[in-house]
Amino acid sequence: GDWSAGARLGLLHWRAEIDVAGDKRTRWGTGITMGADLQRRFGNHWEGYLSWTRYRLAGENTDLPALGVRYRFGAL
Repeated sequence: GDWSAGARLGLLHWRAEIDVAGDKRTRWGTGITMGADLQRRFGNHWEGYLSWTRYRLAGENTDLPALGVRYRFGAL
C-alpha cells in the first residue's frame, strides 16, 4: 500500500455554557487547532491512519490522538 502524511492548522470558534449551583455563565472564544497524520492505503478504498490533533481553548491544550480505519467511496 501507499503511505502518505499530512499536517493541518486552523481556527476554531467555541462556546461553553457553564451551570454551577444555578449560576449560569456562557464563555466563548477562538482557539488554534493543529495536527498531523500518517496514512496507509490498503487496496482501492480502505486506509488505516494514525493522527494527532491539538486544540488550544481558553489557554488550555487538549490533545486528541486517533487510530482508525477509513473507507473511501468512489475512485481514489
